Amino acid sequence: LQVLDSFSMPAELIAEEELENFDWQTRHILIAEDDEANARFLMEALAPSGVRMDRVPNGEEALSFCTNGNAPDLVLMDIQMPVMDGMTATRLIKAQKPGLPIIAQTAYAMAGEKEECLEAGCDSYISKPIRIGELKRMIFALLKREDEKYITELAYDNPRFVEDMVRETVLAVRALPGVRWLHVEVDNAE
Repeated sequence: LQVLDSFSMPAELIAEEELENFDWQTRHILIAEDDEANARFLMEALAPSGVRMDRVPNGEEALSFCTNGNAPDLVLMDIQMPVMDGMTATRLIKAQKPGLPIIAQTAYAMAGEKEECLEAGCDSYISKPIRIGELKRMIFALLKREDEKYITELAYDNPRFVEDMVRETVLAVRALPGVRWLHVEVDNAE
């Protein structure tokens, strides 16, 4: 079974309606932030979504949290923290959990820092002061990308899964008013 690589929409193109309809309550975010005020801001700003959040004050605790069975869906990683900085923590986390999305956050938007964060393994980058709308779109895009990868893995492991997904999609589309046809193509190339 051949499945195409997933498509990830740029965060700035995500509609507000998609954010509101996303099932945030089933998600878990780890906030790695040493500054109490910044951590409180993030937690209060994201709380209305219903997302579950935990906070650690340094990279060492972030590494321990992510690799000891706690499995967050995403990490917001401050880059400059005591004990272990965010870039070191990201490298070590990604060595064990390569699919875990990590967003770097920093107050110091210096030239080359974004590239450095991406090279360390961060999936995205946001500078402080953080704009919550932008951050939520970024989180949504990364979690959606991980969902698509999971579905792709299921499809590789279970061809019946694809058949069931197509059947459910056809039934859902038929229920939409004004929809007359749907074209579905499945490539069963070995």
